[in-house]
Amino acid sequence: MNFYSVFVLLCVASISEAGWYLPGAKPKEYENGQEVQMYVNSMSSINTHLPFDYYSLPFCKPKRNTKGERENLGEILMGDRIKASPYEDINVGSDFQCKVVCDPKTLTPKEVKRFEQLIGEEYVMQLILDGLPVAVRNIDQNTFSIGFPLGGKEGKQSYINNHLQFTIKYHKVRAFEGSSAKRIVAFTV
Repeated sequence: MNFYSVFVLLCVASISEAGWYLPGAKPKEYENGQEVQMYVNSMSSINTHLPFDYYSLPFCKPKRNTKGERENLGEILMGDRIKASPYEDINVGSDFQCKVVCDPKTLTPKEVKRFEQLIGEEYVMQLILDGLPVAVRNIDQNTFSIGFPLGGKEGKQSYINNHLQFTIKYHKVRAFEGSSAKRIVAFTV
């Protein structure tokens, strides 16, 4: 048996014995009513490949800090810019109806033009909840897409997707009898 074979055998044995660990991927458990923080990420387009900061457009700002979350090297190289979102007061196991995030704002002609440009370039908004990116389900093809469109066009009229309905799915954790702990397993809009 050569050195390479012994090395591979030891690696396989250590993985099967100890499992594996992916940094930042440890599941978090929540109790009913516990707040979960939602984050925004950069906007991206498959047409331009240029990411833009979420708050480079005049979106509602959160009441909390928008400075940004600590990112690892991979996130930075991928163009991620993770910041607090304006969608606050999300509590595990609590259904809620429509919430107004902020007061309506009248856009300047320059802002309207910028929105229309990014909508035309098919920019997608990225949200993150408990490390999971938001997904949109395409029922016709039975597939999911990461992120949701900034807006769309009907003829020459552009519109912004500004009324969002979130669905958060949980899985009960059976750590011990009587535990109400849950893990977030799906996040769709």
